[in-house]
Amino acid sequence: MSILPPDVYPNGDKCHYKKEKETLACTLESKGKRLNLQGNNSELALLIVAHGSRNPEANEELLALCVKLRSRFPVVEPAFLEIASPGIPQAGENCAAKGASQVVIVPYFLSPGVHVSEDLETARKELASSFPTVEFILAGPIGLHPMVEQILIDRVHEAIQSRTD
Repeated sequence: MSILPPDVYPNGDKCHYKKEKETLACTLESKGKRLNLQGNNSELALLIVAHGSRNPEANEELLALCVKLRSRFPVVEPAFLEIASPGIPQAGENCAAKGASQVVIVPYFLSPGVHVSEDLETARKELASSFPTVEFILAGPIGLHPMVEQILIDRVHEAIQSRTD
């Protein structure tokens, strides 16, 4: 098993992450979609999915992320795979009710494990069946994005600086 260079997305598509917005754009492009993320995309919705936790503070991070993303996208809905609410079906229904014709399901997961490759794909198919006039697109996980490396380095520095002897 080889480790991919940072400019190769885990599905094999070449993606250069010069801007934060290009992650989503690259996913859509790799699926044959063309979407201008710079303009007003009033029919586009993001459905951001995290695992879910019994710890409310852990779930609040996803809600805070969605609030931030709403300044860039007209519809952003949080969803949890299990344990917490709202679940994926409710969040998908919310997107459709707000007039979305395209919903990008964005996994708030690091790797393409079973939850992303199977559970979220099943959820995508179920949403597409429930809302046939809406296109549901599953984005890839956070994966080997170059910013992850920097975040990990930052966390190492923070841990070293804040350690107690």
